[in-house]
Amino acid sequence: MSDKTNIPNRDEEKINAIITSNNYSLHNKLSWDDRKLQAYLIDYLENLYKGKTVIVTLIGAPASGKSTLVKHLTTQLNNKGHLTDSISTDGFSMYSRKERNERIANGAYPLDLKDLTLNKKIVESVRRGEKIKAPIYNELTGDAIAAPLEDWHELPQDLHFLIEEGDLQPIDDPDMAIYLHLPTDVRRENRVERDLAKRDGYGDAEDIRKSFDGRLETQYYPYTLPNAEKADILIIAQAHPEPINREYHHKYTYSVYIKNKIY
Repeated sequence: MSDKTNIPNRDEEKINAIITSNNYSLHNKLSWDDRKLQAYLIDYLENLYKGKTVIVTLIGAPASGKSTLVKHLTTQLNNKGHLTDSISTDGFSMYSRKERNERIANGAYPLDLKDLTLNKKIVESVRRGEKIKAPIYNELTGDAIAAPLEDWHELPQDLHFLIEEGDLQPIDDPDMAIYLHLPTDVRRENRVERDLAKRDGYGDAEDIRKSFDGRLETQYYPYTLPNAEKADILIIAQAHPEPINREYHHKYTYSVYIKNKIY
């Protein structure tokens, strides 16, 4: 299990090394709130759309806020007239949740527990403007590909944008790659609150923390964080305690680093 006292420093050291070694430039001098970040990303994405489907990947560690950000981006792009949808790498998980956990504990490579061939086929179908179904992850049961086909999500034809979020990078050539970084100590408590709320009977808080910490060395540091080096946009989130009427009891501000500015 990781030493919790060293996690914040280790995170900061690793992410700073990635920023420096990959020549990222800081785009916003002042930290943005959620609305400012979303407005910037929407503007960026609209500049990429030239009549063909734009494939976007949003990578980040578990409980970093990826799903929430994707939900907002998808809604806003659709409201602006862009046919937009999303999928998740979790949707391509194989086996049962218990079996996946056992395989990871025994040293399995996390990507081998997902059907990335199916993932790529679906993305290529979307690129061609086709309508196709994609599996979705069931938080309660842990089922994904194993779910009946009628429960899969239908992606409409001629999408303007397809956003895929996850903690692993499944696509070799996305049109834009975004990495969202949230400090690990904050993510841990986010994960506890999310799992206790969404997975009735999944376990107590300490069990969830142990599972979370066990995956830092087997998945997060070796397979998730390195994707920050490949991102076109690197978003660094800072969490500020705000315990009133918020799902995860934090308010977030963001710094944005860019590698390949388009305008």
